[in-house]
Amino acid sequence: MKNNILLLLFTIFLFTSCVSPKVYKDLEGKYTNLKKENRNLSNENETLLSAKNKAESSLKQLQKKYDEAVAQRDKLQSDYKALKTNYENLKASYEALEENSSTAIAGNSKKNRELLAQLEAKELALASENERLETLKKELENRSKRVEELENLIAEKEAAMTNLKNAISRALSDFEGKGLTIE
Repeated sequence: MKNNILLLLFTIFLFTSCVSPKVYKDLEGKYTNLKKENRNLSNENETLLSAKNKAESSLKQLQKKYDEAVAQRDKLQSDYKALKTNYENLKASYEALEENSSTAIAGNSKKNRELLAQLEAKELALASENERLETLKKELENRSKRVEELENLIAEKEAAMTNLKNAISRALSDFEGKGLTIE
């Protein structure tokens, strides 16, 4: 732009010595117009430079914010990956525990059924043993009564025997001095 202006000025300078006043005034008007246009373009250039500086400043701020956002995104991604890995590990552990738990529950359930069956068998055996003991107890009571009756009977017989012996002894005690011994 400046080169064009200088070229124009140089051209005007060369032609001024040989130019008529009308052409000179035309050239001077053109020069004034070009000068105004130059000022306008300079002002516009300054405005654009100012806007460019503001845009560059804004770009730097945006770039800084972008870099921070990228850093935060990367950190969040690494946190996400770590959490996802942790989640997958926990999920695998949970599934293994659930499988072990199901197996253990099934095993314990089977064992409990076996123990219940054994318990029922023991209860049946205990009930039959209790019945047998009740029967034996009744038999024992009957035998005890019978023994008691027999002891009473023996005691009566002994008492009768003793009475008979005493009666015989008294009856024979009269004959004792006449060569007869009583035992």
